[in-house]
Amino acid sequence: MDRDVRLKWIVIGVLAFLVMSMGFWGLSMRKEMSNDRARNESLDSQLIQAKSERDQAKAALAGDGIPAITGFAQAFFVFNKLSDRYAQAKPFLTDNGYKSLFPSGPVDSIADSPVTISATISQVEPYFRRIDERHGSGMLVLKHELKVNNAVSATITYVKLALIRANESAPYLIDRVEIVQQQKL
Repeated sequence: MDRDVRLKWIVIGVLAFLVMSMGFWGLSMRKEMSNDRARNESLDSQLIQAKSERDQAKAALAGDGIPAITGFAQAFFVFNKLSDRYAQAKPFLTDNGYKSLFPSGPVDSIADSPVTISATISQVEPYFRRIDERHGSGMLVLKHELKVNNAVSATITYVKLALIRANESAPYLIDRVEIVQQQKL
């Protein structure tokens, strides 16, 4: 019987040791997970900071063509009435650029329709390259959702742009608009 009692106390001691070891291991893992979470949050904030700095540097290198491109994207591709689309985009365009929006005819030929048409954009990626002091070229890639009578169609739209400005201190205006490709999603 003495042997059974000793064996019982040894088993209880080993089990107690295992339970305490698991408890300490669990506490250390919780602390390590907390440290990992804090490190991930720090890395996320550093990534956001780096992206912001990259975008600012990109805009500085590009000159002031990026605001014209993003402003045009918001004005032309986001609308609630088809006729509003062209009026909203006009401040970002030269006369030639405005005419390039109408490959099928002038704005007067767009009649008010009983069909409800609206559009939104997301994931806008503007690109700009300065050619010389007055000229630049740009590319616009965006996700475009067109809603016609509550039926939604989504595309990735690629737009090629030619930009021009009167002098070095004037803002760029878009002189030519060409929708290169629309890829259905």
